[in-house]
Amino acid sequence: EVDPPLPVLKEHRVGHRLLQAMRAAIGRKVFADLASRFADLLEEHIEKENTCLFPMADDSVGEKRQREMVSQYSEIDQRVRSGGGWETFEKEWTRLRKTYRNPSPPTS
Repeated sequence: EVDPPLPVLKEHRVGHRLLQAMRAAIGRKVFADLASRFADLLEEHIEKENTCLFPMADDSVGEKRQREMVSQYSEIDQRVRSGGGWETFEKEWTRLRKTYRNPSPPTS
């Protein structure tokens, strides 16, 4: 019997609890079972992203805005990788959240 899929927010809570349990179980036999459950949860979650979330995002964000976002992400990623570290990432994340919090209607 297959369990019904979890709602996304519940998935995040279950995943967080599994990670906590895995940390506590390092070196014990139960770790493998917990890791297997976490891997199953991730596979289900990724499937939801690929079949539902990402298509919804593609439909709601125009191609021009997507290209802008990819370009900005690439710039930030390069700065973080070249030594800016977490502080650079956090600063840029805050800036982008402000920029895209209330995006204009999609344009293609």
